[in-house]
Amino acid sequence: GYKNVIHDDTTGNPQLNIIRLDDKEYISKKLSQIKKEYADILTLKYYYGYSNREISDLLSIKEGNVRVRLMRAKNALHEIIGDESHEK
Repeated sequence: GYKNVIHDDTTGNPQLNIIRLDDKEYISKKLSQIKKEYADILTLKYYYGYSNREISDLLSIKEGNVRVRLMRAKNALHEIIGDESHEK
């Protein structure tokens, strides 16, 4: 599943690493709040387990662009989940 979508904790909030990452409905909702291209690439990488090379072939983009997009996608998701955890 999506267990490793957010694997680095840059906010100093260890709870971010365990916030319902097993809850597909929750993650689905969060993914719907970021750009579709980011949600798609995270889904290919962490849900379906495709390698960067496979994603590059599937999306017809360079492998370097896959890495950049994954980083931006994780940052976007991290911001959404991070904002939510600060509201509590």
